[in-house]
Amino acid sequence: MLLSFMRASARVALMLTMSMSVAFAQCDFDLFRGPEAGLGAGAPLAEPPGGGDGNLVQGTIFPDILKSPYNVFRRLDTVVKGRTRYCTAQFVGRGDILLTAAHCVRDNGDGTWVGDFQLRDLGNAENEAPLTNPKCIATPRGWVEPLPEGFGGRFFWPDDYALVVLPSVTSDNFLQLGNEIDAPADVFAYGLPVGLGHHRKLVEITGQAARDKDFATLGVVTHKQPDAGLGMSGGAWVTRLGPVLDSTSNFVIGLSSTGSEEGGTFLLAGPYFDHCAVEMMKFIQQECR
Repeated sequence: MLLSFMRASARVALMLTMSMSVAFAQCDFDLFRGPEAGLGAGAPLAEPPGGGDGNLVQGTIFPDILKSPYNVFRRLDTVVKGRTRYCTAQFVGRGDILLTAAHCVRDNGDGTWVGDFQLRDLGNAENEAPLTNPKCIATPRGWVEPLPEGFGGRFFWPDDYALVVLPSVTSDNFLQLGNEIDAPADVFAYGLPVGLGHHRKLVEITGQAARDKDFATLGVVTHKQPDAGLGMSGGAWVTRLGPVLDSTSNFVIGLSSTGSEEGGTFLLAGPYFDHCAVEMMKFIQQECR
C-alpha cells in the first residue's frame, strides 16, 4: 500500500551563499550559514492558492495557540529557487531551534538553499514584521542525493527534515525530538493548512503513524481530515507520553512532507525519525556557534 501511495503522491505532492557537508556519527548532514543581513527583506510573499475555511471533521480541532504546547508552532514561508513554499515550523530541543521540512529551505535537485525566509508568530502574523535572519540551517545530505533503488516518490521523503538555529532564544517552550518510537503510534499531526484556515490557523489532526516496511524512516499518518494539504509541510507528528501541559512529554516522531488520498482514506507522508534526527540536533548545536 505504501509504495502505491508514494506513486500517487508523486502526482499530488504538496507545494512544497555558503554551505558545508559533514559526516557525524555515521549520519551525513549539510550546514548552511545564513548571511548576517538576513534572507529577504520581509516583503509579503504571494498568498497561497486555494485558501479556504474547510470543514473540521471528527478528530480535528483548532487548538488554543496561547497555551502550551501549542505555542511552540510558527508559520514559515520561504522562497526556494523562485518558488514560494508555505510551511509550518515548531521549536524542538531549545527555544532557538526550529524543526521544519527540508523542502521548505532547500531544493532537493541541486541543493540550492533558501533565498527568502519569513518566520511569523501565530495570531499576529499579519501585523508584525517576520524574522528573516536564521543563523544556520541543517539538512540530511541524503535530501539532495539520488533516490534509492525501489523508492517510487518524486523526492526522498524520509530525509525531508531540517533544523534551523535562530540568532536568539525566541520561545520559552519547545517539544522534544523523539526517535525509535514504536509503530504504529497514535499521533497528533499539526500544521497550518491553506484549505482549513487560509494558512493562518493551527490545526491538530488525530491519526495513526506507521513505518514503511521497506524504508523504515518513511512514515505515513492515516487520518480523516480532507483539507490537510498545502501548508501542512513541516508540521510535527507528536505522540504524547505524559500530561498534555507537560511539554517535556510531547515527543516529535516525524513530520508532514506530502499528502494524498486513497479510497477515501487521507494520508500524510514524511520522515519517521531514527537516531540520525537526534544526531543532526547534536551536529547543528556543535557547528552553529
